[in-house]
Amino acid sequence: MRCFEPGVEIGPPPAVPFEPVSPPLAGPVDFGLWMGRNDAIGAAEANLRPGAAPVVRRQPCGQKMDLRIGASRELMAYAARPNPYTDCLYREQELWRRIEARGGLQGLCCPSMPAGQTPPWIAMPASGRRFQQIGSILQPGVEGVDTLVTTFQVPVGFDGVIVSVISMFTGGGFVEGSGDIHYRIQINRRWLKDYGDVQTTLGTVASPCMIYRGGVRLRTQEVCRYWVQLGAGALGRLDPLGRFVCAFFGWFYPQV
Repeated sequence: MRCFEPGVEIGPPPAVPFEPVSPPLAGPVDFGLWMGRNDAIGAAEANLRPGAAPVVRRQPCGQKMDLRIGASRELMAYAARPNPYTDCLYREQELWRRIEARGGLQGLCCPSMPAGQTPPWIAMPASGRRFQQIGSILQPGVEGVDTLVTTFQVPVGFDGVIVSVISMFTGGGFVEGSGDIHYRIQINRRWLKDYGDVQTTLGTVASPCMIYRGGVRLRTQEVCRYWVQLGAGALGRLDPLGRFVCAFFGWFYPQV
């Protein structure tokens, strides 16, 4: 087969050895993807009158198509003939079937952990790196505005887990749960569940507060922030020399 363009003639690719490949057992099949319809024989060709002349229609690009061939679009009406293009499609189809049988691209590129191994977000592996991100600021001078206390970002190529946190006020005048102080943990653009509005002290520097639901898993390059906000009238009740201390504790581990 040759394709003609105005003033340019492009020859077919070099011939390759043909290995018979069985067509799919179920249809429908769009044979329009097979680089033209001359690579299949239609069953309707057998029903033509003896000696009938081919019915030919001239295509815009200069090619000719025999309308007696490929009259039917049904799968069983076609028989594959040796063709490098269809052979290439069948080979690619078989390759994707093998990939799918092995769990798809996710299973091949991101294999799961060996059986029996403890997940790295439960117990830190030998390749893990611990972190403790601690921040401290003076009492903000405004009420009703979130003020950043500390922040960190997960390194590229690593995931992580937060296992304990700290949020405390070192001065006097604070009553737990009064609404004078609001602590918030943010991961990227979302507030962390159960930690979006904490109005009590969580842990101390000597004894951080454990996250009892198994820790907070982090993905690579996620940004974690610890905010504090003063409630209405808090400036008149809290010690002006007090400091806010917030911290994250956990570890990073290579992505699996």
